[in-house]
Amino acid sequence: QLRVLSVSRNPFNGILPVSIGNLSTSLYTLHASHCEIKGNIPNEISNLNNLAFVDLDHNDIDELIPPTIKELWKLQILHLEQNKIPGSFLSGVCDLRNVGFLDLSKNEFSNSMPTCLENITSLRYLYLDSNKLNFSIPINLWRLKDLLELNLSSNSLTGYITPEIGNLKVVTTIDLSRN
Repeated sequence: QLRVLSVSRNPFNGILPVSIGNLSTSLYTLHASHCEIKGNIPNEISNLNNLAFVDLDHNDIDELIPPTIKELWKLQILHLEQNKIPGSFLSGVCDLRNVGFLDLSKNEFSNSMPTCLENITSLRYLYLDSNKLNFSIPINLWRLKDLLELNLSSNSLTGYITPEIGNLKVVTTIDLSRN
């Protein structure tokens, strides 16, 4: 049974095929960073329901994260940084109840963050820096009381920091610079 698929640092210069959903359902880890992958993440990735670690950073993915991502219930780490993913931050990500590390930095996310983000109580590391986010920091973000690191730098955030930031009792790093 295939447990780990690592194809990182190969110049595929193409799309992630729909057939990725036909890989072993026992696949635990998918590494495909720095591969020049273009287009989208196929909906069929949800067939890999034992995935705990997905690393698709440093590619050219330029379409929305598929809504079927919410079916990856065992996902703990999601690296999608440095792609070209557009649009609003997807609420489907909020259904990833076991994700502890979420890196969506250096993409083209815009508009607001879903209020359901506070439901990911396992979240410890959240990186949304270097996007096009243009909202006031929502109070619900400060409800992630076990968050260790938060990076929202290099966006266009507005408003002010509310007193609820004090709820983050274990946080070690908060970066809100360059907004």
